[in-house]
Amino acid sequence: MMSLLKIISFVLLVGLGSCKQRSTVIKVDPKAVELNNTAMKLVNFLNNPDSSKKAILLLDEATKIDTNYFLGYYNKLMFYSQLKQYDKAIITINKLIQIRPYAHDLYLTGGILYEGIGDTVSSKQYFTKSLIICSNVLDTMSIKNRDYEMLVTNKATNLIMLGDQEKANQLLKKLYEGQSDEEIKNEILSMMNKNKKELLQHLFR
Repeated sequence: MMSLLKIISFVLLVGLGSCKQRSTVIKVDPKAVELNNTAMKLVNFLNNPDSSKKAILLLDEATKIDTNYFLGYYNKLMFYSQLKQYDKAIITINKLIQIRPYAHDLYLTGGILYEGIGDTVSSKQYFTKSLIICSNVLDTMSIKNRDYEMLVTNKATNLIMLGDQEKANQLLKKLYEGQSDEEIKNEILSMMNKNKKELLQHLFR
């Protein structure tokens, strides 16, 4: 069975680009923030279905108060995963995309989720959209930019998912050779020379 927590961790490891896309601070209703914080205390009891359901109720209330509360929706994903409610996870990722339509990592996560439920038509659309955004940003980005490695890694992931393993490996090899952080190097290495099926197995096992 697929693990949404693992998918989220994978995307976070290479960088959560969507959280870096805002140039201005968006004010969130304090009550919504309070409800979110209360829900997140239940992460310690994630293995308890009742705790996950309670957390979702709190986050539902938070997103009712502030319908554009990105973090409230994003945090629902882990609880839906624990309850194996993947259909609701997809609805949530689409709401997140509605809030931040240029967040390449959200399309990447959405594509992986659709792959997990066997909807390869939708997944291809999401991977393609994520790839376009990544490529457009990289075309004008300096390699010294702190987001450069994250964008290249996500671009390579999309290429693998779309069947262009050769081009993906070229990007990953270059990124690996210029990387000094051992943890990131190991993650890049774990992706190299993997086709779509192998990478999905890595995420869903």
